[in-house]
Amino acid sequence: MSAIGLMSVLAGMANVLGGWFTLSPIFSRSRMEQLVALGAGFLLGGALLTMLPGALHMTANAPVYVALGYLGLFTARRLSASSSGKPKEQGASVEAAWAATLAMGLHSFFDGAAMGTAIRADGRLGAMAFLAVFLHKLPEGFSLAALVVSATGSRRAGLLATWAVGLVTGLGALLAYSWAEVVHLPQGALMGLAAGSFLYVGTTDMLPAVPKKGINTWLVLVGVALVYLLTGASGGHGHVH
Repeated sequence: MSAIGLMSVLAGMANVLGGWFTLSPIFSRSRMEQLVALGAGFLLGGALLTMLPGALHMTANAPVYVALGYLGLFTARRLSASSSGKPKEQGASVEAAWAATLAMGLHSFFDGAAMGTAIRADGRLGAMAFLAVFLHKLPEGFSLAALVVSATGSRRAGLLATWAVGLVTGLGALLAYSWAEVVHLPQGALMGLAAGSFLYVGTTDMLPAVPKKGINTWLVLVGVALVYLLTGASGGHGHVH
């Protein structure tokens, strides 16, 4: 199986794994929050320390591509949220639970698309982007399964919801990767689009979800530092094709 195929499957399975943790006593919500904090650091570090400098190095139009990546994901998320409705809290009706599943599915499709674009732009940075998305999807699956089980009383329904969202995550990654291959976007453009989309995901989805308590803030900084160390402070110039 190709790297993109494997990463797409694993990213989707993170939703399912998070849902399984909901129904198991071995993993707490606080541990999930710590994973989100570390993933946020990976995502922002990759975007700011490697993808953005790399795009600026390769094309003078990098700021345009970064803006397109950010605003494109912003627009898509807003449109999908308005069409599917806002997810409700636990204890809501069955209809609200499935509306939340639809909303999270659309949300996850664009997360997967951002990951697929990053993988197409640069193999090493794509791998770090995959890790950040994987850590992001675990608590999403955790929350979704808890919501559906609370509304329906069915553990099976909770797991089915996480499976559906996981499949959509992988589909988004594969479609974005394939689209970038068909239109033959230059690597600088891909890097800029990936940087913009991950800046949006990191600042809008992940950082606000990190509780301001315990070691979470330090874990965000650890994630950024690990990106710096893993890329050799290359500024995005050392690419893996």
